[in-house]
Amino acid sequence: MSDHENPAEQTQRLPKFPPRPTDTAQMPVLLIREHAVADEPEPAAPPPPPPPPGAGRGLRIALALVGLVAVAVLSGTAWMLLTGGNETRGKAVPASTTPQGGYGDYEFVQQAEQRDINCAAHAYTKVKEFFSERPCELLVQLLLTTRSKEGADVVVALSVVRMPDAAGAAELKRLTDTDNTGNVNDLLREGRRVPNGPAKLTDAGYAAALDGRAVVIAEADFFAEDRKDQDLLKRIAQDALRIGHQHAN
Repeated sequence: MSDHENPAEQTQRLPKFPPRPTDTAQMPVLLIREHAVADEPEPAAPPPPPPPPGAGRGLRIALALVGLVAVAVLSGTAWMLLTGGNETRGKAVPASTTPQGGYGDYEFVQQAEQRDINCAAHAYTKVKEFFSERPCELLVQLLLTTRSKEGADVVVALSVVRMPDAAGAAELKRLTDTDNTGNVNDLLREGRRVPNGPAKLTDAGYAAALDGRAVVIAEADFFAEDRKDQDLLKRIAQDALRIGHQHAN
């Protein structure tokens, strides 16, 4: 460049470049939001193994048994409330065999037992009147069965009456030993039964004994109504008294 050139000429000899565009457009703004990164879900637990076959049925049976037990408990409670908790009246006991021995050496099987303190409610005619005037302390009624040496089936109705004193017991025995004065009801008369046995006593053998302030009364009869043998029935009734003595005191 010459020292004599003016600034305008110097400017004309400079390299020419295309004009730079004016940067008037606004750059896009990126908005960056911070998001909480959710924890990755834990893997689901594997499903429980299917119950073994019949498990559902067993559960239903178990629940049904629990329900039945609950009903039984509630029913028993209601019954005791209605009856005053008297568990001995009308109570049947499991059959049990008494040891052999006694007058006729007969073996007796106890079929039923009933207890009450109201003897007048379990007697008839003059014996009932007697108890209305002189109440007893306890009445035990039993049904026994045995078999004669000839193989005949026999039912025995046994009654044990405990009186307040020995004098009352002696008077009661005199009354029951007398014909046409009534007696204490046997359990057949009150609707109890023995397997395959008769519905009532028809021609029974009779025996009675005193035991302190108690009276023991026994009546024996055949299962078969057409069988007759009063002597045999009286021997069986006499032998059955030993069972009644066990309940006298």
